[in-house]
Parts: sequence; structure tokens; C-alpha cells
Amino acid sequence: MTALGDGIKRPQACETENRVRMRKSVTAMVAIPMDTTITEAMVANRRPCPEGALGPVLREAVIGKRAARDIAQYESLFPDMVTRAED
Repeated sequence: MTALGDGIKRPQACETENRVRMRKSVTAMVAIPMDTTITEAMVANRRPCPEGALGPVLREAVIGKRAARDIAQYESLFPDMVTRAED
């Protein structure tokens, strides 16, 4: 009896295609104007998660920071969209 595959774990093609749709990202639940301090009520973790978007584990890190540009409602947040609160 022989084993199938090469023994290396990696996502299958069908799993890779679903990665964006199944993962969640920090998403603006309301339109956030530039220079507005982001509050907990303004963001939530939602699907999908575009490549490079902030994941759910970074949601708390976004709270209290300012929007570096206008952010549309339901837009996924990316690192360059937020600045430190004192900037």
C-alpha cells in the first residue's frame, strides 16, 4: 500500500479560492470622514477580507486612531487608512 500526496501540508486550490470570502476583516460600519477618531461603534469584523486588509485581531488597535482619509461605509480597513491618534 502506498501513500498519496507528497506529505507537505498546503491549501488545496479550492480552499485558496475561498480564502478572501471566508476570512473577516475590520470593516467601517459607517462612513468615516478623514481625521475622525475611530470608535468601537464605527467598525466591526465582517467578510470578506481583501488581501492586505486588517484582520479581526487588529480591531482593538484601530480604536482611538484617526482616519488618514475618507473611509466609505462597509469598506475594509487597510494599514494606510489609519494614523496614530496624536498625528
